[in-house]
Amino acid sequence: MFLCENRNQLDRLEHYVANISAYFEHNVGEVCLKLRFLCK
Repeated sequence: MFLCENRNQLDRLEHYVANISAYFEHNVGEVCLKLRFLCK
Protein backbone atom coordinates (compact mmCIF):
# COMPACT_ATOMS: atom_id res chain seq x y z
CA MET A 1 0.00 0.00 0.00
CA PHE A 2 2.80 2.38 0.97
CA LEU A 3 4.66 1.57 -2.23
CA CYS A 4 1.60 2.09 -4.39
CA GLU A 5 1.00 5.52 -2.92
CA ASN A 6 4.62 6.50 -3.42
CA ARG A 7 5.11 5.00 -6.83
CA ASN A 8 5.02 8.40 -8.56
CA GLN A 9 7.67 9.73 -6.21
CA LEU A 10 9.84 6.66 -6.82
CA ASP A 11 9.51 7.11 -10.59
CA ARG A 12 10.40 10.77 -10.25
CA LEU A 13 13.42 9.93 -8.09
CA GLU A 14 14.66 7.34 -10.59
CA HIS A 15 14.28 9.84 -13.42
CA TYR A 16 16.14 12.48 -11.40
CA VAL A 17 18.99 10.11 -10.54
CA ALA A 18 19.26 8.97 -14.17
CA ASN A 19 19.49 12.60 -15.31
CA ILE A 20 22.22 13.37 -12.78
CA SER A 21 24.17 10.27 -13.83
CA ALA A 22 23.93 11.20 -17.52
CA TYR A 23 24.95 14.79 -16.77
CA PHE A 24 27.88 13.64 -14.65
CA GLU A 25 29.09 11.14 -17.25
CA HIS A 26 28.84 13.81 -19.94
CA ASN A 27 30.93 16.23 -17.86
CA VAL A 28 33.53 13.57 -17.10
CA GLY A 29 33.74 12.85 -20.82
CA GLU A 30 34.27 16.55 -21.56
CA VAL A 31 37.00 16.81 -18.93
CA CYS A 32 38.77 13.73 -20.31
CA LEU A 33 38.67 15.14 -23.82
CA LYS A 34 40.16 18.43 -22.65
CA LEU A 35 42.90 16.65 -20.70
CA ARG A 36 43.71 14.45 -23.69
CA PHE A 37 43.90 17.56 -25.87
CA LEU A 38 46.24 19.28 -23.39
CA CYS A 39 48.49 16.22 -23.16
CA LYS A 40 49.10 16.03 -26.91
